[in-house]
This record gives sequence, C-alpha cells and structure tokens, in this order.
Amino acid sequence: MALRVAPAESHAERESVYRLRYEIYVRELELPTPEADHRWRRLSDPLDEHARSFVVWDGDEALGCLRVALLRDLPDPVPVLRKLRALPAQLRFGSRSICLTSRFMLHERVRQSRAVLALMRAAYDYARNNGVRLNFGDCTAHQLPFYQHLGFRSYEAGFNDPAYGFKLPLVMLLGDREGFEAQGTPLGRVVSDYPDDPEVRSWFASVWGHSPYAETAAGTEGAGLRAILRRRFGEEPSTASPVLAGLAVKEVELLLSRSTLFRVREGDRITRRGEPAQSVLLLVSGEAGLLGEGDGMRSVQIGDPIGLGESFWNGRREATVVAASSGEVLAIPGELIEALKRRAPDTLGRLRGNLVNFAARQHSTHWPMSTATAAASGAG
Repeated sequence: MALRVAPAESHAERESVYRLRYEIYVRELELPTPEADHRWRRLSDPLDEHARSFVVWDGDEALGCLRVALLRDLPDPVPVLRKLRALPAQLRFGSRSICLTSRFMLHERVRQSRAVLALMRAAYDYARNNGVRLNFGDCTAHQLPFYQHLGFRSYEAGFNDPAYGFKLPLVMLLGDREGFEAQGTPLGRVVSDYPDDPEVRSWFASVWGHSPYAETAAGTEGAGLRAILRRRFGEEPSTASPVLAGLAVKEVELLLSRSTLFRVREGDRITRRGEPAQSVLLLVSGEAGLLGEGDGMRSVQIGDPIGLGESFWNGRREATVVAASSGEVLAIPGELIEALKRRAPDTLGRLRGNLVNFAARQHSTHWPMSTATAAASGAG
C-alpha cells in the first residue's frame, strides 16, 4: 500500500473524502450526524465550501482526512468563535492569525501508520505558511489525552453541540516550541522548522493558563489524577465509586492513565439517551440528574456512572443526564477499557462486574421521580 498525503482538489477527490467521513462517523461510530446524506453515503457541511481537506490517499481512495479552515475565509466566523469561546483570541490577534481544524478521521487501515504524522504535518505547514498562530477545535472529553499528545490544550468550559453532544474547546499554539517539547508531541520536529512565538505563549498564559477546565494524567505535573480524585472524594477512588470498587491502586492508576477529569456547569447535558457510549463517565463532584418523562429528575450519586450501567457493552447511553450545578466528571475512554482485554484481563473482569452489579441494583430499586439531586461539594 503506497500512501501519499495531498489536499483534495477536484470534485471527485472531495467526494471521496465525504464518503470516508460517512463510513467512519455513520457506519463505524454510529454518530447521530444531521449532515449525513444516507442515500449517497456521504457527509459534508457548509464549512467545506470555505476550507481545505488534507487527505491520506491510497491511489484515489481517501483513507484519512483533516480539514483546515482559515478564519479569514469564512463569511461569518463569529458563531463558531462564540461556540468555542475564542473571541478573545480574535480580538487580540485578528482573523488572519486563526484557523479551525475539524473532521480529523482515519480509516482503520492507516491508524497505526506513519501517514498520520504526514497528514498532521501537511495541515500544520499549510497553517503556518498562511500566517496562522492559533488553531482552534474541539473534542469529546475522553479524547483529550490523545489531542494533548498532538499539541492541543483545553482552555475553556465545555459546550453542548446539538449534533455531537458535550464537547471541550481546544487550541494549539502553533509557534509554542516550549509547549510542544513539554508535551512530547510528534509534531515537535516540525515546529522547530518555524520561528518560536513567545508573544502568543505569554498571552495564552495570562488569559487562559490559570484555571484548567479539564485535567489528565499528562497535565497534572506528576500529582496524578488519583491524587486529585482522592482530594475530591475525601477517600480512595476505589472506595468512593462503585465502578472502581475492589480495584488495587495500580489498577485504578491504569484506568486513570488516559482518563479526563472535566468541569461541567449547571444545565450542561453530560449524556444523551441513545448516543454512542464511547467512555465510562463518573460523577466526581456537584449535582446531576437523569431526565425522566415527567418534570423531575432522578439523582446521580457521587462516584456513580453517568447515563450508563452494563449498557457500556451494548454501545449506547441509557439515559440523558443533566448537570444540576457546577461539578466535575471523570471520563474513562472506551479504547482503554477495550485494551484491558490484552493488558489486564482480570482488571477488565472486575470493572465489568462492577458495572453489571451497579445496573442490577439500580434496576431493582424503585427511584421516585423528584426534583431532588445529589448534594455534594462543588468543583474545587
């Protein structure tokens, strides 16, 4: 398989990209995607008219894609800037210094290949050569460790996307050599080919660098998510959460090694009934409730899984859960849990047993509908 990376230029090439998107988003991930054309099995949206897609090609077949939209090319960039809470960056550096990346997806045939780095480099070079200094995007919470490894940072509170659910805004400081080196990103060598940008680095630190809205094992400067959770719970995570019950310290730390602790605000829809269950979510602090058919909610207890019991292995969220106050949620990625089959099958067995037992207890208990939610300390 002779792979190459190049932008989609012709109509036929763009259609190949749209078919790849459909294959991954709709058929593989089963995401509820309103832009999908099910008749022709293609996925595009209005941003494609103003953006450029870089593609991993095997002949004329698209196997990977990454879309870059220069902010200056968008007819009305304000809505997306508001959604990502990125207006301060535009006000400080102007539209010509900003781009948006999205629709980053890879066919399973190339997910472990060197073509991934070549795809990222092509998009990075395009942005830098067009004077871009900040690259904005978003991700689902459990994906944050992956995007941090690429050089992105979480910088603001999450938001509810009407099509794709709860998302975390991301930004990449394209000229931040220090940041890329600290994160150990594969783009580090590429970044060194361009001038450093201490002005953007200093500005980011002063505006967004003080209070993290999401934390991972890589972003806690050695303290570790387990130590953070111990402070939040007031006891060991394996004692506080029925999902982690009976797990040894090393097993808990293994689960947390690629997990994300993120903040939610009152009114955030943390999960939506029927959406793909790509992670196990635990309520760490704050108040949340399951929406019922009436006017009230059923409370979620601290440490409990959110919108999920044994249904994780059935692939769908079983409930819509809304934050009733500010709080924190832990996302354990499904990819890590799947990897336990090889790395730690005993840990997987205990984790699965905990989820099954939790679901059985909840289904056997009558939960009266009310407006009450679990009372606990807020995020700190």
